Amino acid sequence: MNKKIFLQKLKNALAQMDEQEKNEILSDYEEHFLAAAESGKSEQEIINALGDPLIIAKSYSSEKIIKQLESKKPFQKKVVPLAQSYFLVASLGFFNVIVFGIPYFLAFVITLSIWLSSVLLTLSNLYNFGNNIVSSVLNFDLNKGSAIFYSLGGVFLGILLLNIAYLVTNWLLKLFIKHVQLSLKVAGLDGEKRL
Repeated sequence: MNKKIFLQKLKNALAQMDEQEKNEILSDYEEHFLAAAESGKSEQEIINALGDPLIIAKSYSSEKIIKQLESKKPFQKKVVPLAQSYFLVASLGFFNVIVFGIPYFLAFVITLSIWLSSVLLTLSNLYNFGNNIVSSVLNFDLNKGSAIFYSLGGVFLGILLLNIAYLVTNWLLKLFIKHVQLSLKVAGLDGEKRL
């Protein structure tokens, strides 16, 4: 492999990135080739030192995904990078799929069920609360006090569950980010070996 083929493979592997980022990365590697050539190294020595262009591209992609996950964006904007990182880690080996994929999937299902049950609990009790208030006012029925109290308690319990779901989701997201970073480091895709 020569410099031209190396850079072409790197460019093809970076196809998912936007043009500006791709051009910056390619420019950095061209400069690296020039600097190493000036110091007397052959193209083959430089290529051997840099490594596989596919791994380099995967390293840049993983770095971008991690930055998106660690950003302060709302959770909805992290869903796509979260799925990308899940498949990136899964592509690193069968071990990751079995040992970590299944527990993460179960954690996702449990967290989703907490979110859904807390929303449903809050909304159903809010409906019951409003229904009991309207019913007691229209019918002049003052015996609905306990039903109103229980409905209000259910609303607060639903709000408490929503807060718990939020905290659990954030904790799982941070745990998942740490796992992705560790898996990438073990696989040598964390960017430390690049230029």
